[in-house]
Amino acid sequence: MTNTSFGAEDLPALWQQCWDGFGLRPAWVPAALAELNHALDELNELHMTLEALYERAKLLQEEIASQMSEQMNRNLMALSILTALLMPATMVSGIFGMNVAGLRGLHDEASFAMVIWVMLGLGVATVAFLKWLKIW
Repeated sequence: MTNTSFGAEDLPALWQQCWDGFGLRPAWVPAALAELNHALDELNELHMTLEALYERAKLLQEEIASQMSEQMNRNLMALSILTALLMPATMVSGIFGMNVAGLRGLHDEASFAMVIWVMLGLGVATVAFLKWLKIW
């Protein structure tokens, strides 16, 4: 007893035998099959090219997002430093700008110079503190 089972890979050969065995194969079939194979090869190349372009575009998008994130972080760092530098001066000017009777230095001629020196001292102290923390 012989084994006559056919698998899925045997179907093209089986159809080839049927067409050729009965003489039913038209003359245009080999040329059409060659054109179909050529079209499938071109389509496969196009598919591979599109996949490569997709991967490249994804990498470029990630690189651009990374650069934008770095730029935003630098801008926020500069803004934070500027805020830290101006905060003591704002506090001192706010204190001396209050309309409170009896505040020391309101009627003294050297009060303006004292406020300026205090603000400069606080600004220098802030810069020194930021440098000590290695932030600036």
